[in-house]
Amino acid sequence: MAEERLTFLNLRAVSRPHLFEAARSLIGTAEPRGPALVVAQAAVEVGVETAIDFALQLRDVHDPLREWVGTYVTSWSPTNDRVQGLWTALTGDKISAAPGWAAYKEGTKWRHAFVHRAMGVSEEQAASFITAAEQVVDHIVGVMTREFPTSTA
Repeated sequence: MAEERLTFLNLRAVSRPHLFEAARSLIGTAEPRGPALVVAQAAVEVGVETAIDFALQLRDVHDPLREWVGTYVTSWSPTNDRVQGLWTALTGDKISAAPGWAAYKEGTKWRHAFVHRAMGVSEEQAASFITAAEQVVDHIVGVMTREFPTSTA
């Protein structure tokens, strides 16, 4: 007898609003503002990973394949080509068409410069990146809601 699995899509687990609030609180009026970008990008990556995990469950992908994805996808950045391909295969959506995508992708360069070279981040850059990151996650939540309407909790 096959085991029945019930999965509810928890949109707050994807959107992580508390992480975006935390990122905004890190902007401040003086350097360093880079940690705000790090938190915002982490919110996006955790949101992408969570959304993909939900989509794998809701598409009833067999456990061995889900485990393989969890083992071999080492970066959940939506700028990663493999993550983009997996997202498109599961949802039919191109994440690179999300509102805020260009600003998000540009902001990842600022985050990278801060993390790897201790470069400064302006208040405007930090605020812009967090807004773009939220737009990307909002897009992901919208796609999940459209693709899996009866699973939303």
